[in-house]
Amino acid sequence: LEEMMHNIDNDVKKVHNDHRKDCEKLRSEIFEIKNEYGEVKYYDEMKADLDELKQVVKFKATTHKTENESILLDKVENVIKELTSLKKDIDKIVVENRSDSPKKNNSIQESCIQKWEEYIGTEILEEIVSTINLKLNSLKAEFQGDFEEMRIQLGDLDSVCV
Repeated sequence: LEEMMHNIDNDVKKVHNDHRKDCEKLRSEIFEIKNEYGEVKYYDEMKADLDELKQVVKFKATTHKTENESILLDKVENVIKELTSLKKDIDKIVVENRSDSPKKNNSIQESCIQKWEEYIGTEILEEIVSTINLKLNSLKAEFQGDFEEMRIQLGDLDSVCV
């Protein structure tokens, strides 16, 4: 019974370690996605800087009215539009990844539950059956020994009575 408990303990540790590895893998995937798409706060800082540049360019455009400055203003506006589009794309990807995280978590939980069910259905059940068989065989041997002893005593009594 101690050996069976030891085996169960080892298997529980194995399943726990597998679950921990899956969680670490999920965390590293989230970290990689976060690094891949950058921080949203940097976008806000860049947008603020570009807004300041836009104000400076507008001021110079109104004071100097040169063709080069108006081209620069157009370029700054295009960069702002592109950054706005980039922010929307990043937000969309972050939302998609957040919705995928519960799915992955559920998948990991279902996998662990399935492993536990398989383990209980096979390993533990086999251990219980083998332990019961061992006890039954032990009892059978004990009963056979007692039976032989009784048979010898009956034989002795029969020879005494005759």
